[in-house]
Amino acid sequence: MRRCTGPLLLLLTACASAPVAPAPLADLPPLPRSSIVAVLAHRGELGLDDAQVAALDRADAELQVQLSRLRAEGMPPAEPRPAAGPPPGMGPPSSGPGNAGPGGGRAPGMGMSSGPGGFQLSPSGGGMGGGMGGGAGHGGAGHGGAAGAAPTGPPRRDAARAREALDAKLDDADTRAFLKVEPVLMPAQRERARELASRYREQLFERREQQRGR
Repeated sequence: MRRCTGPLLLLLTACASAPVAPAPLADLPPLPRSSIVAVLAHRGELGLDDAQVAALDRADAELQVQLSRLRAEGMPPAEPRPAAGPPPGMGPPSSGPGNAGPGGGRAPGMGMSSGPGGFQLSPSGGGMGGGMGGGAGHGGAGHGGAAGAAPTGPPRRDAARAREALDAKLDDADTRAFLKVEPVLMPAQRERARELASRYREQLFERREQQRGR
């Protein structure tokens, strides 16, 4: 039998060592809602009796109440929306000839552009004054463009930190609940139950990282 050498060997080696891309989140089956439920899903394999199943069910129900409270208390704050200001070009009329009053043939503020660069809920707020450079008097154009500028940067970072802090609290609560109910398991069942709980937490961590784009 001929051995693979040269370019073919290099190609096979590259294919064997290439990392496998994770499946999209939409294609993955949903995870159990807790490590306790992950153990309950293998009740047949573990040989859990009715009393053990009932105890695990109660422990998970109590855990879900605690998790709901933690989520309500630690939900990341929503990003602030831009302050509602006057639409572009609707500032106070100036005394210049371009904004003549009644009889002058032009209403105050009319004729200014409100196209794609106009009043938009964008994080940067950069388009607020972009379309008002020409044809506008000095009185209304400059002030109207800055009215709806939104803060940038820190709110998003704060929301990400709050999300990570909340996830840590949820994980701690899950771990404590599992350890509290673990004594209902027989010694022969505990090692496998711990493996199932650990695998659940690993999968949960991996999906969170995918959601965060890491």
